[in-house]
Amino acid sequence: MNSKFEAVMEGLVDRGGPGAAMGVRQGDQAPYLAGFGLADVEWGATISPDTVFRIGSITKQFTAAAIMLLVEDGKLALDDTIQSVLADYPAPERRVTIRHLLNHTSGIKNFNALPTFPERTDLTLAEVIGLFKDLPPDFAPGERYVYSNSGYVLLGAVIEALSGMTYRAFLLERIFRPLRMRQTRYLYDEPIIAKRARGYRVGAKGIENARTMSMTLPHAAGGLGSTVGDLLTWTHALRSGQVVSAQSYAAMIAPARLNDGSLSEYGFGLMNLKFRDRTAIMHAGGINGFVAMMSHFKEDDLAVVVLSNLENFPVERAHLALARRALDLPDAPARPRIAIAADDLGRCAGQYQLDLGPWTIVAHDGALTVPFPAPHSRYAPAAPNEFEFVDDPEITLRFDQPGEAGYQRVTVQGPMRWLRTTTGKRTATPS
Repeated sequence: MNSKFEAVMEGLVDRGGPGAAMGVRQGDQAPYLAGFGLADVEWGATISPDTVFRIGSITKQFTAAAIMLLVEDGKLALDDTIQSVLADYPAPERRVTIRHLLNHTSGIKNFNALPTFPERTDLTLAEVIGLFKDLPPDFAPGERYVYSNSGYVLLGAVIEALSGMTYRAFLLERIFRPLRMRQTRYLYDEPIIAKRARGYRVGAKGIENARTMSMTLPHAAGGLGSTVGDLLTWTHALRSGQVVSAQSYAAMIAPARLNDGSLSEYGFGLMNLKFRDRTAIMHAGGINGFVAMMSHFKEDDLAVVVLSNLENFPVERAHLALARRALDLPDAPARPRIAIAADDLGRCAGQYQLDLGPWTIVAHDGALTVPFPAPHSRYAPAAPNEFEFVDDPEITLRFDQPGEAGYQRVTVQGPMRWLRTTTGKRTATPS
């Protein structure tokens, strides 16, 4: 064990409960790989570096690379419309392109956020697309960035239509086998998979099995499973020209330009963010019972992967702590805590709507309880309208726009945000 990395997991993983695997590699050094906690709580099976986890939306960079392979094959152009490949997709007057799907600027509704999302129902790919294809768009193509799994399901359909293969078979033939990623695959429930982790969550009475989801649903948006070792192999191969050309990779990590000329940090299945003045090419993932995060810090040639089989696990906190230790960067110092009046604390409490979803912020015992980065996260006051997450002072809240009912806006600032800076508006006050 490398003690400086092992220490990151102290306090984050209960050795008798679900946990995480980590992988750290810098330059040509041998990777550091380790597992903590249990892959199967009921049987007491431990997590090791070759434990297979669901990786959720980290799947998207594999999908984006597959699309770029089809572009390089001459079968597709980034500015082709959906209808040029999927003839039965409606609304040809809304010129939604492959590029819009890749960088989440299509305006197509996110199907798994619909109240009618059939979480446990097996569907064909056509039936999954049918859940959203006739719904009105949220905005015009290219107008905004709004994360949409629907776009990546459509990209999976594009891959199948142009290759004549299933999505999983295309990835196996063009990516997994050539790179010898033997433990990476589309992770259906039915096959027997050696060292597969079970997924868990924290419920009202403690650790419990995660909700069941039909694995026919996430498809090219989030259906893959992998290991920390395979993902370190993948991220190195992707950026070194072993998967797609240097030109294609540059397109994948380039921020999207919106219709008004502004930029979004999201490229094609990858985000281009800053952490401590360093460039971090990253993506996170979450699916029932699992969370994941993977980054490559360009200037330092450092890759970090964290995979967990607990959907409430603070994956960002662990991931960035590993990066800081690998780069010999200090942890962010906490500002001195202050005491504020109960009335002032109450002005912050209430319900807010953010891109991250609806939040209920509760004032309790001189601090705020917030559902981010995990349920019931505690934020202590550092100023009358500024609060720091007690477990990581790089995550802060700032309240402004005071009104009769309290502050009307909250701004969340993370160390790199998946995490971008994001704001939310008050929708209700405590009753």
